[in-house]
Amino acid sequence: MCLNIWRITHGPHLQPKQKNCPLEDVPYDKFLQDEIKNVFGESVCRYLIDLGENKRKLENLPAKIFLNILKFLSVNDILHLSQTSKILRELCDTELFWCMMFKKVMRKTPSCQDKIMAFDYNWREVLKMRKLLSKKVSKNQLKEKEEKPPTTQEKKKPTQLLRNRQNKPLATPKRNMIRSK
Repeated sequence: MCLNIWRITHGPHLQPKQKNCPLEDVPYDKFLQDEIKNVFGESVCRYLIDLGENKRKLENLPAKIFLNILKFLSVNDILHLSQTSKILRELCDTELFWCMMFKKVMRKTPSCQDKIMAFDYNWREVLKMRKLLSKKVSKNQLKEKEEKPPTTQEKKKPTQLLRNRQNKPLATPKRNMIRSK
C-alpha cells in the first residue's frame, strides 16, 4: 500500500511524502493508522486493519464474489445493505452492481437499447428511466380502463338489474325523499 501525504503550504508546492507499507504491516504501524484516520476516517482505517489481519468480512470480499452473493438477496435487502457502511455503499455503487440491479428489478436481461443508454449515461440512470417509463405505462393502462365504455350489463337500468330469472322485479330502487318542514 502506498500513502501519499501532501502538506498544505503557501509557498512553492512540494512533492508529497510517500509512505510505502505492505498491507500486513498496517495493523502494527501506528503512524500510518493515524494518517489514514486523519485523511479518510475511522471506518477506512478499520477496513485496512482488517485487511492486514486477513479477517474475513463481507466488505473484504472481491467485488465479483460480493455481487454474486447479492444475487440471492431481494432488492430491498440490497438497498438496506448498501446503507450500512461507507465501504458497502461504495461496493454497491459500481456499474456491475447497477447492471445486476437492472436485471433484478426489471426481471429481464438488458436490451441493446438499454446497453447503449448505459454506455451514454450509466446503469443507475437507465434503471431510473425504465422504472419511470413503466410507471407511466401502468398509469396510462389504468386510465384506459377507466375511460373504457361500459359493457351492456352496466348500461342496463337499475330496475332491470333488480329482476330475477322469471323477469319479476325483486325490489324497486329506493329514492331519497326530502321532506320540507
